[in-house]
Amino acid sequence: MLTRSHMKPTQIAYLLILIMSGLLGCQPTEEPMESSPDSHLFFVGTYTQKEGHVDGKAAGIYVCGMDKKTGTVSMLDTLSGITNPSYLTPHPNGKFVYAVSEIAAADAYVGEVVALAFDPETQQLSHLNAVSSHGNAPCHISVAPDGSMVLVANYVGGTVAGFPLKEDGSLAEASSVHQHAYAQSSHPRQEAAHAHMIQALDEQYVLAADLGSNQLIHYSREAGDSLALQAMTTVQAEGGPRHFACHPEKNWLYVLNELSATVELYDADSLQQSLPAVQRISTISDSSRAVPTISCAAIHLHPNGRFLYVSNRGLGESQENSIASFAISPEDGQLSFLGSVSSGGSIPRDFAISPDGKFLVVANQNSDNLLTYSINEAGLPVATGQEFSLPTPVCLKFWPGQP
Repeated sequence: MLTRSHMKPTQIAYLLILIMSGLLGCQPTEEPMESSPDSHLFFVGTYTQKEGHVDGKAAGIYVCGMDKKTGTVSMLDTLSGITNPSYLTPHPNGKFVYAVSEIAAADAYVGEVVALAFDPETQQLSHLNAVSSHGNAPCHISVAPDGSMVLVANYVGGTVAGFPLKEDGSLAEASSVHQHAYAQSSHPRQEAAHAHMIQALDEQYVLAADLGSNQLIHYSREAGDSLALQAMTTVQAEGGPRHFACHPEKNWLYVLNELSATVELYDADSLQQSLPAVQRISTISDSSRAVPTISCAAIHLHPNGRFLYVSNRGLGESQENSIASFAISPEDGQLSFLGSVSSGGSIPRDFAISPDGKFLVVANQNSDNLLTYSINEAGLPVATGQEFSLPTPVCLKFWPGQP
């Protein structure tokens, strides 16, 4: 059962005092704090139980606010009852949120996709329905730009699926499921297909990244919201494509390779054929120490299209946990390394840039904290000193209904 954490109204004044004094981390409240034009709303996906790669400690999905002037984060609502809602995404209309339930089993597909309604006035989430993800350990979810369907990538099993949306925002059963092929590799993480991201680039084309098969898989949207295979692009050998980001104005596609700690730029003029590679650049200043001590996680573009950011996770004894910044050439889209800053914690699984482009919020999975950075005119994140405790955060998404 989905539940919401509560606090008595008499405790709220004390709660606000603690938040203002910086003594309180992420603690659920009974009554949601009032919305304000001075705050950005955002959602946090988490791990709620112990898995092989993480000690999940969270309650579920969190709704937070961030002060537009200071970057201070506060808790608004908590929705529990979903196991490992690790990755989530809001609908473009701001009324719904969709999340994966990242669970797996040895003998059956048990992953789920969950639909939630969101009330912007109360800042509360409520359950609509859940359907099978047609795979195990679903790790990425997105909504098509036209708002008509949800797309999900299942890491274990290497499948992707599309789900039409009903008028009330709930999920219909999958209209299309594709099994990715496995391309033989000597890398231990590429022993099978591992779909890691899927996103519609426009109303016609959908792109998926498969870490295990080392490919980008191109699909077209057909009648009835089915997906038809169009082409495949093979990335850097043993690169392990994890996530990608598309430039808001140009046909420039930036692919983050988790295993090789690189970003590759592709010319995405047409997804009907394999994409030509334009550039490959390391995610750290000294590329010689990137492999195997660095594992990349997230990649995002600044709203102005001039800067790109990625997160680096240190492996073993590596202390690299960082956010790297790149400048984007306005002529050809190629990247120039600007520098990096510490993520302020362990395993920066994700980060998000505020809609106004002024702040960057980092989610450190293993140190249970969020940190905010202001972004200066040169595109570099600068620590604000604002830190917020939140257990095993995985995904950050700003609410699209507020500038």
